[in-house]
Amino acid sequence: MVVLLTKRFKCPIAFFYINKINSSLLSMLLSSAIKQFHEIGIRIWSVSSVTCDGASANVQCFKKLGCDFDVNNIDNFRCKFIVEKNLEVNVMFDACHMLKLARNTLTEFPPKCRLMAPVSTSQLIWRLSLTFDHR
Repeated sequence: MVVLLTKRFKCPIAFFYINKINSSLLSMLLSSAIKQFHEIGIRIWSVSSVTCDGASANVQCFKKLGCDFDVNNIDNFRCKFIVEKNLEVNVMFDACHMLKLARNTLTEFPPKCRLMAPVSTSQLIWRLSLTFDHR
């Protein structure tokens, strides 16, 4: 989907009826869409960006395109990639989706290690009863 930052405009560019997509195909589709936008003269601001949630397929896709998200090696941390040797594209993970992923992950731990206890389908209670092992 293409979204303008300066005006109220959204336009889907593709839709695929599939259950899952692997990172290789996703990276190919993403770079192809960016190339085609550039070829027809559509510029996304002065710097292009891609925003998504932090699903593993998305992270692996960006790694295949040249990003490096290793926070332990901050000198090589890179949240942008190059398409067609001259189109720089920045990667942003949507904060709301990232919080949702963190919430879902924390509720999937075994019951003894769970940080949140589901009360109902719409409410969660945060518990900090987990003992963290600091080595």
